[in-house]
Amino acid sequence: MEGAVRPNSHMASPTPSATSPAGSAGGVAGGESIMVCARVRPFLSDEKKKRAVPCWRTAGNTVAGFPDGLAAAAGGSGEARRDHAFTFDHVFDEHASTEDVYEAMCEHVLADVMGGKNGTVFAFGVTSSGKTFTMKGVPAQPGFLPMAIADIFSHIQHTPEREFLIRCSYLEIYNEQLHDLLSPSSTNLRVLEDRRRGVYVEGLKEAVVVSADQAMALLASGEAFRKVGRTHFNDASSRSHTLFSVVVESKPPRSGDAAASSPSRAQSVRVSHLNLIDLAGSEKVADDPTRRKEGKFINQSLLTLGTVIAILSERAALASKRRKGAASPPAHIPYRNSKLTRVLQNSLMGNAKISVVLTLNPSAAIFEESLNTLKFGKRAKAVEVAPNVNLVTDETTLLRKYENEIEQLKSKLREFESGVRGMSADSGTG
Repeated sequence: MEGAVRPNSHMASPTPSATSPAGSAGGVAGGESIMVCARVRPFLSDEKKKRAVPCWRTAGNTVAGFPDGLAAAAGGSGEARRDHAFTFDHVFDEHASTEDVYEAMCEHVLADVMGGKNGTVFAFGVTSSGKTFTMKGVPAQPGFLPMAIADIFSHIQHTPEREFLIRCSYLEIYNEQLHDLLSPSSTNLRVLEDRRRGVYVEGLKEAVVVSADQAMALLASGEAFRKVGRTHFNDASSRSHTLFSVVVESKPPRSGDAAASSPSRAQSVRVSHLNLIDLAGSEKVADDPTRRKEGKFINQSLLTLGTVIAILSERAALASKRRKGAASPPAHIPYRNSKLTRVLQNSLMGNAKISVVLTLNPSAAIFEESLNTLKFGKRAKAVEVAPNVNLVTDETTLLRKYENEIEQLKSKLREFESGVRGMSADSGTG
């Protein structure tokens, strides 16, 4: 396989873990925390012309309310007059590049995905706070998606001791309906669940890719069908959530001895999923009927995501109390209340490394919305996960199916060549 190499990539080695699947209903006691960062974007030219007042400032890994900005945001609100400071794994100011954020928040996830663990990365924030800029980027400053794709194929180039098979899908959630962006005629898809695959989208197209360029072409073709529209904050605002998924299968090369025997643990296939998610932003009710309907579904799904994260963080706290002798029944987790949380259920249940980028518009005009974003991040930081290496020892993986087909074709070719030689020998003796 060939692929582009990101110039300054120094992807870390995957972290070790057990190989058994996580079995909890959500969150994992004693695991690792979700990684969370805050990214404050610079003011846009129009905002500068209107003399927008900054509301947030950064210091180290803390983002805090800027006194003058809080005063401007108060407008009689007691909430805005309080001190607000949030500390996360990383905090990035307006001077940070997307590559800086990627190296801190996504590289380690990708390294684990290439080692067989699941990973999920998403940006969370209000409309026009920089989510799509962070996840997809622009030609002059690529986002997480193109950098991750480049790093996947760079890793493959530098790992000759394993065979890889990569396949991609691109899903859109628009007005609580699932659409396949790689197969635009496939709309209103269903979410199903079984014991082997967990939660999955029925009929979602997965395309095998052999290079970064091919994966980027798929991304571009799907992007052409994504729903966007003009809003109060943005001329081309994302009106849907999108989930670009990469399935990575890998195994050691099959030796002659291994081919003759049943698959062993050494020959098992690692199968991992990387989910790169661009969420639509929450926003206030619009006057336009179409925007109002879209906003209703967007806000509903983000509210459900917030509720799920809140319950998972409470579960982590309860687990800690139970270890100290205090017991309390866990709350029901409403994954099914929105398509977004339903599709993300496998990751949120604990068997995935998760990174969340909180994107902030610095303006005091949307102080309350940004504060809610930071509160979401604080709750997410309390959630624990325990990603495991996913090993498949049967013949269900695509890599194993292709390998078996090749072996069958080779066998048929040998039989054909043997028959030709026999015919030649018979004609020679005659």
